[in-house]
Amino acid sequence: MVLWLEAELAVGAPDGFLAGARRTAVDPKPIRRQAEALLSGRNSRRRGWSDDVPAVDEDGVAALIDKARPFLEAGDGRNALAILEPVTEALVPAWLEQADWDETLHEFFPVLGQLIAEAVLMSDLAPGERDDLMARLDVWQGELDGYGLDDHLQVAIDALEQGWDEIGLADVMAGRGRTWPLSGQGDWIMERLTEARLRVLDIGGRAEEFLNLARAAGRHGDHAAMLVRLARVAEAAAYARKQFRSAEEVLLLSQVLKEAGQIDEALELAEWGLTLKAEEDRPYGIVGLARWLRDCAAALARREPALTAAGAAFEHSLSLDDFRAAETLAGPEWTAMRARLLAKLAAAKHAHDRTEIFLNEGRIDEAVRSVDVENVLRNPSNTVLMRLAEAAHASHPDWVIDVCERMAVNVMDSGQAGFYELAAQWLEKAVLAYDAAGRFDDWIERIDKLIEKHRRKHKLKPLLQALRPGA
Repeated sequence: MVLWLEAELAVGAPDGFLAGARRTAVDPKPIRRQAEALLSGRNSRRRGWSDDVPAVDEDGVAALIDKARPFLEAGDGRNALAILEPVTEALVPAWLEQADWDETLHEFFPVLGQLIAEAVLMSDLAPGERDDLMARLDVWQGELDGYGLDDHLQVAIDALEQGWDEIGLADVMAGRGRTWPLSGQGDWIMERLTEARLRVLDIGGRAEEFLNLARAAGRHGDHAAMLVRLARVAEAAAYARKQFRSAEEVLLLSQVLKEAGQIDEALELAEWGLTLKAEEDRPYGIVGLARWLRDCAAALARREPALTAAGAAFEHSLSLDDFRAAETLAGPEWTAMRARLLAKLAAAKHAHDRTEIFLNEGRIDEAVRSVDVENVLRNPSNTVLMRLAEAAHASHPDWVIDVCERMAVNVMDSGQAGFYELAAQWLEKAVLAYDAAGRFDDWIERIDKLIEKHRRKHKLKPLLQALRPGA
């Protein structure tokens, strides 16, 4: 409690607490002591992975780091650094001690690197201060490199080294350059540094420089979102239609427009986004956009875009949930829409929910044809297949007999005692199919052989005997 209170007072008292006591500079020493306590496990009630290793209070560490964010939002990089530096200084040795078994603690390093970069870019550090911090960050990054955390703090080092003086940057921010970086090629560290610079320009109210840098760096979503915040909505929409290539970008800007009260523009942009070609390896970008438009338009009683989006969501996901959502919205138009969606489902190469949808729609032939028997045999708990076996026992008796017996045999022959009741349920479906096919004598012969084969399995044998007529 003492360490926590010292850290709270070092950062600055909340409004109304200790009225009139406002610190002009954050004292880093209490921050360092609190960070060390949190990282040592002294402040944690959780148990560690062993009795010898106390649990680090990661929630407490995250909360301590977050105390720098209000200073960053206020453009006060110095006080933000007074929090971020001691936390990093305490975290590096603490992490090195448990690097071999750490699962999540290392995730703080890229966060700290990014926030330190922002703080540096908005601070008027003297050359000596800059060199001293860069030297310490170099040492910390070097220690992390030895454990595979390459470049986690590098963005902060680059921010100190390059600042705003990188060749060509001033021209780009002034609108005299079309590409950033000048070479046209950058890596993930350069992207993180650009992100930090944009954040600082945004916080500082330097909107035009933000727009110029975002456009040159290809951060089109950031550029368009800033235009919306500047109430240049038509310009933002036109820019998006010219530059956006992914549904994810469209979704983010549509959400920004909606939050800004620009409902019509948000829906129109989202509808346009549905016309973008979905990437084969990332189809869920379109799905996310379509679901957002469907739900948003439906809530606003915009029926036409809601139906368009509902159809697009299913056509790209082929999921049962999206099929049902489309049915709910379609109303009297469902008959025609249903036929179109089912045709899309039938033509698709892969569809996880295909069998269940066809079964629910009473399309037993299509459901049976959709089953990859060799694949489903691995899962005796497949409730959809069991439902299909019951529904298809009269129309496809031979198929049901084959599938159900193979499912049951897999369980019985492998001795999976926990699934014996399931095996019996599969055989119950097979009985129905034998009866429907007029092959009841074949079933009696089959069950007798199974009883004899598994006579020593005391949990299974009574289940099989119960399936014999006259038992």
